[in-house]
Amino acid sequence: MVSTLASSKLSSTTKNVYFDFDPGVTSLVDVGWESMQDFGAILVGVFRTIGTGTLVLNLLSNTVADGSGTDTTRKNKTFTAGQPDAVGDYVFVEAIASELGGDPGVCAQISTTTGTDELVVHYQFGLARFGQLDLSADSIA
Repeated sequence: MVSTLASSKLSSTTKNVYFDFDPGVTSLVDVGWESMQDFGAILVGVFRTIGTGTLVLNLLSNTVADGSGTDTTRKNKTFTAGQPDAVGDYVFVEAIASELGGDPGVCAQISTTTGTDELVVHYQFGLARFGQLDLSADSIA
């Protein structure tokens, strides 16, 4: 039997944001700035959809939520040479708010050794200070 009850336990306490990452360059690129102000932790997931280039994954904070202030590299995920190197590989980096130095802005910064690589990047914000409906909501283009 299908439930007719509307459930929102996770969607009201976590925020999930996805980015299609296809920069076309091999230099470090900021994926997307988001605010950490209402959350105590972030988990960034990176899923390879095309390519085999070695990945560099940094987690940045910024003095301004939209990334227009001063960037600081807070975490760096180190990989064995050539990793993750296959379509379908995925990796994570996580930080709690105190590791971000109190800065409100947060962003993944990524490079690959092949400019044609494509990734899906997922930010999951947790430990919400205040629950509210639709922190994680559908996004249909």
